[in-house]
Amino acid sequence: MKLLEVKNLSYKLGNFKLDNINFNVNQGEYFVLLGQSGSGKTLLLESIAGFNKVSGEINFGGVDISKLTPENREVGFVYQDFALFPNLNVRENIMFSQKYKKIKNPEETLLDISNFLGLVHLLERRIENLSGGEKQRVAIARALFSKPKILLLDEPLSAIDPTFRNSIMKFLKDIHRRYNLTTIHVTHNFREASYLADRIAIVMKGQIHQIGIASDVLNKPANLEVA
Repeated sequence: MKLLEVKNLSYKLGNFKLDNINFNVNQGEYFVLLGQSGSGKTLLLESIAGFNKVSGEINFGGVDISKLTPENREVGFVYQDFALFPNLNVRENIMFSQKYKKIKNPEETLLDISNFLGLVHLLERRIENLSGGEKQRVAIARALFSKPKILLLDEPLSAIDPTFRNSIMKFLKDIHRRYNLTTIHVTHNFREASYLADRIAIVMKGQIHQIGIASDVLNKPANLEVA
């Protein structure tokens, strides 16, 4: 079932433009935006989250949310650099969404997420005293705590030690299944995309050039430019 539909989305930033973007993401799907650095992947993700004023439509469950503020879009966003609040401890970072929306059973939700992500022993720790992997888990926990209908991940493995990449990829799949998420994941890494994605969209120079099942896109590129 179609959950998110992006129709004729365009956005100009300086000399760069997202140009007439069209795609949809199904309920429960792990959808990957794959492309080189500077292709517009993160800008597209931020536009879905509501950080940019775009033209076109972003339909969520059949409702156009393109004019809604980010906090009213029911999305969880995990930045490449995690964007945690240094003045708050781990617990306060995770529970931050309580400041702008009512979370049902907040303490129970915190405990469930913290147990699953292995963060219980870190809840009172300051952000500056965490490793890169711990910061990533806190950023994901913060996104999950808001109980989003869709999870947006911006290059979530780029700041992680390559020796942990396989275990983190499995971890992301486990999260996706455990919380019945619909996920959009931005990356430039083919291996990441092939392991995680149900479907892949190839983003190049602000446009989508091919969309399909992961194995089809990676093994049968639409043209020489995509290849």
